[in-house]
Amino acid sequence: MFTKGTKSGVVGLLVAALAIGGIAEARQIMVPVDSNGADSGRHRYRTRFMNPVDPDPLYDTQWRTFPDHPAAEAVTGSWGMEFGASYNYATSKILKNVDFGNDAPKMDTWGVDATGVYHLDKQNSLNLRFEYNKGMDEISTPDQREDLRLNVFMLMPGYRYTRVLSYSTSCYIGLNVGVTCSALRYRNTGVLESNLAHDSAWGAAYSVEAGLRYAFSDDVEMYIAYRFMGSTARPDLWNDTATYRGNTQRYHTVRCGISFAF
Repeated sequence: MFTKGTKSGVVGLLVAALAIGGIAEARQIMVPVDSNGADSGRHRYRTRFMNPVDPDPLYDTQWRTFPDHPAAEAVTGSWGMEFGASYNYATSKILKNVDFGNDAPKMDTWGVDATGVYHLDKQNSLNLRFEYNKGMDEISTPDQREDLRLNVFMLMPGYRYTRVLSYSTSCYIGLNVGVTCSALRYRNTGVLESNLAHDSAWGAAYSVEAGLRYAFSDDVEMYIAYRFMGSTARPDLWNDTATYRGNTQRYHTVRCGISFAF
């Protein structure tokens, strides 16, 4: 027969065993002391034990991207898609060694692009970008008007490195190298004569980019970036008496857009 003291001891041992077993099965997690981020001191996180099957009521998704938080190791999705727009400031003339009443112009372009992104991990990703750019310029005199039109298509695979800065912001640098096709058209409309010249050429395209990203949610981000871009494609223009050589192109670019993770 168990005495009253013996029964109490057995009950105590059972309770202790259950408690130890519960802790052994529970998972240890780190949660913010203040989910609003008000506590910016040393003790930013506290340790808490919880049952693996229970949801964590203190977990706030805005902390997922914070670099010190364990959840920052996770990647929301392996694939992503970006849609961007850019304005490209030309640094070189569209033609060289030629004069159309004035020097050949530097032709700025504007463009749109679609980029597929594959995330290797939270910092490294590969991408494939298709981009279209268009530029135009005009040289006018009292007797004639000369129009230049430029259309550029590019397909460039690349690599990107991303670094988380805060809860919702990150920065990145990237490099893309691929192929391009440039088509140049020249039209001269004058009092005495009119003529049209057109040519297209293939070449290599390259770009180096650095930008900032802001996350609206785990799956949607906005970005803005500076890019240096160049092309070796050189379409030429010619007529019955002369050939006007195309020039390689380089641009300083402002690019912005929105990205989606899957």
